[in-house]
Amino acid sequence: VRCKSYDGSIALLPGQEGHGGSTFCGIASLKLMGQLDDVFQQEQHSSWKQDLLQWCTSRQIGGMQGRPNKLEDTCYSYWIGGTLALLLLDNTTTTDDDDEDESTAEDRLESTSSLDVLLDCVTLRDYVLQCQHSQFGGFGKVLHANPDVLHSFYSLAWLSIDDNMNNNDNYVHDDRNQDETKAHTETSTERKGLKKLNVMLGICQDKAIGFEQQEQEQEQ
Repeated sequence: VRCKSYDGSIALLPGQEGHGGSTFCGIASLKLMGQLDDVFQQEQHSSWKQDLLQWCTSRQIGGMQGRPNKLEDTCYSYWIGGTLALLLLDNTTTTDDDDEDESTAEDRLESTSSLDVLLDCVTLRDYVLQCQHSQFGGFGKVLHANPDVLHSFYSLAWLSIDDNMNNNDNYVHDDRNQDETKAHTETSTERKGLKKLNVMLGICQDKAIGFEQQEQEQEQ
């Protein structure tokens, strides 16, 4: 908590500039400890959630940047998008549709289970897919970059979050005619094959369940 920056992000050390990676790690850690809601409800942190949402949503410039005035980078699709996903989990409150134009990012978060209300997920998905290398198959950090394991993992992690939290028909956004698009959509489930991700742990949800069961057995 002492690493919280003035703009709602989280830095690597107290007093430093907030960063996408450290913001995700901080929020995920508080979530894992069951302390995130308690921290947000403390009087001295009453505006933190809204500030954090504003900071995260402002990081999209097509793809995601890790901090202001930096270039987009595929790994921040997960660091920033994953942070928003953690804030979105378990929100069931609804808001009045008449106030939609005046709603804040926090209002929109509380009224949905989809990231589409916070981000332009189609544009972000397209950017990530464009960073996939046509010959090697992995993902690079930016357009035309050689792929590497780190950016390949975080690109796939974001695509999994995007697919499972936004109910996408497919991963390809194009201008084909309706008949071609319908046929493509009908086979999309077979093509995608991305398992649901446990956002906090960064592993497949089925593996995370196994860890939880093992922990419960040890406690007993």
